[in-house]
Amino acid sequence: MTYWEAFTQAKDRTNPNRNEDRLVVVDDRLAAVIDGATDKSGKVYDGLTGGQIAGRILEDVLRDVARNSQGSGFPPLAAILSRVNARLANRNRALGVSDAVRKDPWSRFSAQAAIAIRQDASYRFIVIGDTGLRLNGSEAFFGPMPGDVICAQIRVAVHRFLTDTGADTDTARIWARHYTVEGLGALLPRGPDEIGDEDLENFRKKAHRQSRKRLPRLAAQDIDRVLMNGLKGLHRYRNRPGPLGFAAIDGTKVPPEMIIEFERAAEDVDCIELFSDGYPRPPAGTTVADWEADFLELERNDPERVKTCPETKGSTPEKFADDRTVLIVRPWAKNTN
Repeated sequence: MTYWEAFTQAKDRTNPNRNEDRLVVVDDRLAAVIDGATDKSGKVYDGLTGGQIAGRILEDVLRDVARNSQGSGFPPLAAILSRVNARLANRNRALGVSDAVRKDPWSRFSAQAAIAIRQDASYRFIVIGDTGLRLNGSEAFFGPMPGDVICAQIRVAVHRFLTDTGADTDTARIWARHYTVEGLGALLPRGPDEIGDEDLENFRKKAHRQSRKRLPRLAAQDIDRVLMNGLKGLHRYRNRPGPLGFAAIDGTKVPPEMIIEFERAAEDVDCIELFSDGYPRPPAGTTVADWEADFLELERNDPERVKTCPETKGSTPEKFADDRTVLIVRPWAKNTN
């Protein structure tokens, strides 16, 4: 017997239909949290965003694989991703966007996922991109996203400067986000008068120092490259091996070295937590109530995400920083008591 509990919340508090996260449970065989990534075009196709389209395609393939595989007969991950990519290509053609997604990585429909597969006497775990997995309440695995870590420090530096110089929260939020997206390579047109060339240089120095603390193995020139180009420049590292590389299921090949994949004996697994990056950190406890309590405490103390858990976006009265989803699985009945 398997016990599971889950929670999902759209970032838009008033529009749950825009949630790009998905959770998947197929009997006792497969559990997954899928995080569809918003493409920068912001377009909606037949009522769905690109992230929702990619997430649904991945879910359909995972469900089909789980229902048609027995014991340890799950296909290799490369075969699963190949099926997803083929369906993405078909959808791109049907929507007339094949040329656009081939030329511009940011316009591709994409998703990340954390997956647990039961195989006879073992579990197979997979993490691709900006999602997370925790085992037995202690062992955590995250898909590496070094560019996001660095861009979050851009936002912190600009936001704190504007707040310290008397700007209101809305102004600090708006311009910190603009610089996070565009980078610190040049002053932005029609930006706040408080920010000059000298301030821009100070932002780069502060963001560089904090990034080195969080990413001590990353070369200084790689950090500076991200600082200058912001989130807009990260597309060049998608599914590209290297220190700034990050994985995404987007119709192109995901290099195996960018995927976390391993097995664990089923008898050694008491609790599996799968979660999207809408949760900035795992809590001390291992229930949905624990996850939500920790998240809401963070919302009260740092809704802008510039203190405890720096991020590339913060929450507003209308929207949370991101969609969030957690799925908790306890494989054996004895663990539900």
